[in-house]
Amino acid sequence: MDDPFKNHLFAILSSNGNSRTAHAQISAYEGPRDAQIDFILSQVEHLLQVGASAAARVSKTKLSLSICPTCSSPAQEPVTSNENSGGPPSPSSTSRPRDDVENELQQVKNQMRDVARVCKAMAVGDLKQKLTTPVQGKLMNELKQDLNSVVDNMNSLSSEVMRISSEIGIQGQLGGQVSAYGAEGAWREMVDNLNTMAATVTQQVRSVSETTRALATGDLTMAICTEANGEWLDLKVTINSLLERLRLFADEILRITLEVGVEGRFGGQVEVPDMEGTWEQLTNNINRMVANLTVQLRSISFVIHRVGLGHFDEMVDVQAWGEMLSTKLVVSEMVTRLRHLCSELIRVTQEIGREGRLGGQAHVEGFGGTWAELVDGVNEMTTNLTNQLRATTLVMKGVASGDCSKTLEPVATGELRELELATNGIVLQFQSLSNGAKRAVLEGKTIAGTVGTGEGSWS
Repeated sequence: MDDPFKNHLFAILSSNGNSRTAHAQISAYEGPRDAQIDFILSQVEHLLQVGASAAARVSKTKLSLSICPTCSSPAQEPVTSNENSGGPPSPSSTSRPRDDVENELQQVKNQMRDVARVCKAMAVGDLKQKLTTPVQGKLMNELKQDLNSVVDNMNSLSSEVMRISSEIGIQGQLGGQVSAYGAEGAWREMVDNLNTMAATVTQQVRSVSETTRALATGDLTMAICTEANGEWLDLKVTINSLLERLRLFADEILRITLEVGVEGRFGGQVEVPDMEGTWEQLTNNINRMVANLTVQLRSISFVIHRVGLGHFDEMVDVQAWGEMLSTKLVVSEMVTRLRHLCSELIRVTQEIGREGRLGGQAHVEGFGGTWAELVDGVNEMTTNLTNQLRATTLVMKGVASGDCSKTLEPVATGELRELELATNGIVLQFQSLSNGAKRAVLEGKTIAGTVGTGEGSWS
């Protein structure tokens, strides 16, 4: 046995029923004490004293019966005689006190065994045993009632403790209290401590539950404010620290998303100190995302800005993935096509406008929409200009070579129409002059009378 109280009771019960020997030889109990142990020890001590007193009385009676009352010599076998004859007392008269003492001693032994049985059952957690041996006397009746009352109180208390522990620890029902009516002293103190513990656990668990529920709904303003000690204090500090960090983290995320997504200000970073684990990885990923987005959009913006200024020598050269890679490729393709388009337009305009080589066309493939309309418009313009200028040149060459039979077809508009009319007018004037000169030679008349209304050099 490793329980000092059980060892002490075992030593008492192992004394072979000799109360006087047990009381004299067994050392005093030196183990842990409480109100229950002190009560049991005091009652066992009382029973030992009663047993020792009864044993002493039996021993004294035996001694008085073994010595002759008249001569103080060892007595012989008792002789049957009349009680009133003056001789030695008869066996029936001398054995009556001895039997009464032995009966009393046996009764005390039975009571001690019953008390020891109940105490041993209590020590091993069996609260169903009670004192059942008949007792006599006020003191023994009080002992029996008190010990049975202790068993009842412990049974009631253990039932309440099991109920509360089952409600809190297994069923998760908080707010329960131990009910022990009539408990006093150490029992009342134990009940009060249990109720205080249950109330404290209820308050702390409900505070943690309320705070975590608010956290789950996005409310980071809650905090655990209940008093706590020990590991509950560690849990309180940990959760409040978590809420504080999440609050700071959420504020930083909101600031970054507002700057980048609403205000259009790039380059910001999330600044949350002392982050570790997943929170640190999340912070680093957000900062990396913002940094990549900043570099990519600034590169695209720079290239588009250069295109707007007419410079097609820049390309988006930052690393990109996903849809940002698609945007990078689209912008780079746009710059490449615009560079090719501008090169073709510059070539055609230089050939026509500076070098005077007509008939050129802008060759740009894969364009659609406005760019295709622009290319088609330029090519149509160069075609019309080429045709009109070449027709005018052909007519003027005919006039220069004396052929005034050709004129321009009326297909041009605007200033080219005016050029066309002027050219045709020159041709008609040459035709009239040529015809008048021919008739004058044939008829011997002056040219002025046959040419019509010539002006300037023609006149």
